[in-house]
Amino acid sequence: MRGWWNASLGKRRRLIRSYRRIAPFVRHDYVTEQFGEPAWQHKRTVRKYAAPIEGIEPDEPLEDAELTVRTWPLGLFGYLVTWCNEDDEVLMYSLTTRSRLFRPRVSVGPHRITLGKTLLAALPGPDPKGSGPWHELGARRFS
Repeated sequence: MRGWWNASLGKRRRLIRSYRRIAPFVRHDYVTEQFGEPAWQHKRTVRKYAAPIEGIEPDEPLEDAELTVRTWPLGLFGYLVTWCNEDDEVLMYSLTTRSRLFRPRVSVGPHRITLGKTLLAALPGPDPKGSGPWHELGARRFS
């Protein structure tokens, strides 16, 4: 009985609890403590907006940054993906659900979203100034 619980409903509860403990700028080691070693890992060079230094805008608005993308399969429930900077801090993370049994609730600002259930159309549009949080429907691949 205990084996069934740990492999099904208990696992779901443990994954949701672990997911709620991660946040942007936590160390990758902390995520590994919660979910174990990632199944896939690769480095990707992306273009990001350059930050102003001492109030002076940079000449080139975009700069190259190397991110490490790590993926954890969560059994039949879904996937967790993190994007980490050179200092191994989590900059972004995503959770993809693949089961109707795994529908965690996520807070984005004042909104509560149930993965696999809440419609993207039910959420307000992104801030016109471009400040987060951002939300997307479904898995995305950026190249």
